[in-house]
Amino acid sequence: MKTAGKTETLYFIFLLGLSKFVTYFVLLVLANLFLLPDYGRASFVMSAYRVAILVGSVGLPFVYVPWIINKKDTSSVFYFLLFLSIAMLLGGLVIGLQHPWTLPIIFAVPLTILSGVSNAILRVKHKYHSIQIQGMLLELYALVGLILLSGYGKSGIIWGHAISIYLANFALFYITRKELWEIMKVFKFNLKVVWEYIRKGTITSLLYLSMVFLNWIDSLVLGVLSTFENVAKYNVAGPISNVLSVLPFALSMFLLTRESEVKNQKRSKAILRRGLRLSFSFSLLMAIVMISLIFPLIKMFFPKYVGVEVYVMILSMGILFYSVYALLYIYETGKLQPEKAFWPLFLAAVINFVLDVLLIPDYGLYGITFATTVAHGFAFTALSYKMGLLKEFLPVFPMLLFLPLSYYLGVLGLVLVPVAFGCLYLFKLLKEGDLWIIIKTGFDIFERFR
Repeated sequence: MKTAGKTETLYFIFLLGLSKFVTYFVLLVLANLFLLPDYGRASFVMSAYRVAILVGSVGLPFVYVPWIINKKDTSSVFYFLLFLSIAMLLGGLVIGLQHPWTLPIIFAVPLTILSGVSNAILRVKHKYHSIQIQGMLLELYALVGLILLSGYGKSGIIWGHAISIYLANFALFYITRKELWEIMKVFKFNLKVVWEYIRKGTITSLLYLSMVFLNWIDSLVLGVLSTFENVAKYNVAGPISNVLSVLPFALSMFLLTRESEVKNQKRSKAILRRGLRLSFSFSLLMAIVMISLIFPLIKMFFPKYVGVEVYVMILSMGILFYSVYALLYIYETGKLQPEKAFWPLFLAAVINFVLDVLLIPDYGLYGITFATTVAHGFAFTALSYKMGLLKEFLPVFPMLLFLPLSYYLGVLGLVLVPVAFGCLYLFKLLKEGDLWIIIKTGFDIFERFR
């Protein structure tokens, strides 16, 4: 791998870990200082906000990164997104005026959409750590806001999140102000360029929409078909299982920029394969540790949510599928070919939705977590098959059995970590060169600061 971006990726992983730590403090506050119905209603609104952002962003920041790298017309796209975000704000006000407690988050929609441009600029410059610093500050602001507003129920949750979004996004605009000005200073609105971006961006947004069925859209479906108490429980189990996405997310940051730069197909695929192996292997080892300790962790930190442990385990199996196919999707996006990943992920989303509708009324949280994991498994199978990698990563399926084993063994499940490590090498899901690249980059960082 090229040196540019590798050390920054490790910084990002470290900062992402810190950010997750803060995120779980936020989750502790939400789970323990707010009533389940208030948390469930606010989670429902926040899920709707995130889906609106995803739709309005039209592929940001993913498509915008190769757009900048390939020196395409970024100004026309920026002004299109600006007009779209204003239109979405006006549409959101129609709903918000009927439910005034949601207005703070509605006004955050245009800011968050446009901050995707700043996010893309930092990715192009390999400043992943700067992105994560802002992400960590976002969670810190939310933590303080939620504690101060804990007596205001669902309104306190919305205001706490909204204030943190305002502060973090304005900071993001400030640190990218020079690049933003270069994009904004000449008004352009080339319809041909905008249409080309819309085609790529819409496919990317639909793909990402399919992927985020894990919690954002699932929370909406659960809120309609079940109770807000179940939404609250799902929004505890989901974020806990999501800790396993730290490495896949970090690697996707590096992969998106790197694959946009690399033109040699053979080298490009080699980078992808190594990323896939590292993503799955380390996510699996983290999962075994987490699931082995899940009972004391829930009892200690989320006493009102005792009983969600099994849902965390089921969702974690889905995250392990995601740790592979998320990078496949990012790879195609970096090549400005998101359409190649469309049908596998779109069909996975359809399967998820259909299973949600069929299973949630009778099986509640068991139904939604099972549906989510099955959909992730389908996305992994279909996309890796389409890219000619299924045979190589077929051992992923038997390796998932380590999670239910860890669940039933409890703390004793920790003894499975070295066993799983050996199996990863046996099935060639981890190779010596994979570990060496991490060790070498670590030494490079040490030399830099020595």
